[in-house]
Amino acid sequence: MAPLNYATLGSVKTRLGITDTTDDTLLTQLVADVNAAIEDITGRAIGPLTITNELLDGYDAMEDGRCLLYPKGIRSITTLETASTTGGTFATVPAGDVFLRPNAAYQQPDWPAFEIWMTDIQASSNTLPVFLPGYANIRLTGAAGWAAIPSTLTKAAETTVARWFVARNSGGEDAEGSDDVGLSRVTQYISGEDMATIRRYAWRTVEIV
Repeated sequence: MAPLNYATLGSVKTRLGITDTTDDTLLTQLVADVNAAIEDITGRAIGPLTITNELLDGYDAMEDGRCLLYPKGIRSITTLETASTTGGTFATVPAGDVFLRPNAAYQQPDWPAFEIWMTDIQASSNTLPVFLPGYANIRLTGAAGWAAIPSTLTKAAETTVARWFVARNSGGEDAEGSDDVGLSRVTQYISGEDMATIRRYAWRTVEIV
């Protein structure tokens, strides 16, 4: 999946005060590099995503099978289906038996939820009130990610592209390619402030001990 458009050609040209098309090819490549670098750092897309019949593993469930972490973030669920085993028949979970957490009172402003919970008191029609162990035995359709790309992340992306462009035109190193540890060289032109903004949205793996 291509990265989201944290920076765009038009927004960067506006920030730089460029009105001609002379550098469009270069700027387009820069924008693509920066957008990709942001998701390399965050480990996920930070913006609106639509998911349809996405398959998840019951083996990843926690809390005795009642909680499933969803790192991309989830805003709403249209349909949640579960099967008892790998390759099993899916059954739809009643909407009232599914909860997204943290709830609005505990979420950071404009952030999605990251946990899908089964109810502790299931409806009579809910034949599978837990996420049972299996591969691709959970099927999810809904609205994922953030409702919109955060403005602070857009600013970080645009200023990084602008900084790279100005540095290159001043005789700086060509930023294409990777450094000796495999990171895109464009990250060399991300300021400390912008890097802190980007890392704020990075997914941190939960360690089970």
